[in-house]
Amino acid sequence: MPRPTRHLSRQAFSLVELVIVIIILAVIAAIAVPRIGRAGQGSAEAALKSDLRLLREVIELYKAEHNGDVPALRAAGGGVGPQNGEAFHRQLTWCTNRSGEAVEARDNAHPFGPYLVSVPPVPVGKNAGKTAVVTTNHFSTPGAPGPGYGWEYEHYFGRIRANCAATEVDAAGVPYCEY
Repeated sequence: MPRPTRHLSRQAFSLVELVIVIIILAVIAAIAVPRIGRAGQGSAEAALKSDLRLLREVIELYKAEHNGDVPALRAAGGGVGPQNGEAFHRQLTWCTNRSGEAVEARDNAHPFGPYLVSVPPVPVGKNAGKTAVVTTNHFSTPGAPGPGYGWEYEHYFGRIRANCAATEVDAAGVPYCEY
């Protein structure tokens, strides 16, 4: 009579196998999670550099088309005086004439611009997401304009920087306000 053979079939993992798999997953997570966090910070830093490059380029273009005047140096018209964030915003996002008077729609008297669709939000620091611009005669202590502003702009020189405190730094320790 034939002898019944025993088929050893495994229905589940042993406790030791499960513990080994969990340890391997924990090691992978310990390596991957910090790298993912740094990648997010790196992309925000790259966005800040790109936004600053764009803003600086449009400021130079505006200056070239307006007899050497930078945005916000002169009144934007429509009740918006010089040397303020609203003048900066209008002169870069609306159409202007050579003296900087801004109107929303292009016409023969206002042939320049718009240079931007909108002012980009600051992507880093405590003021991340803010688009408001504060204008100054010269840069003050980094972050001094306060939490309501994303950008700090020198209206005499046409320099712009992120409104971040000197303690807000990138992965290399460079303050965002020094970009």
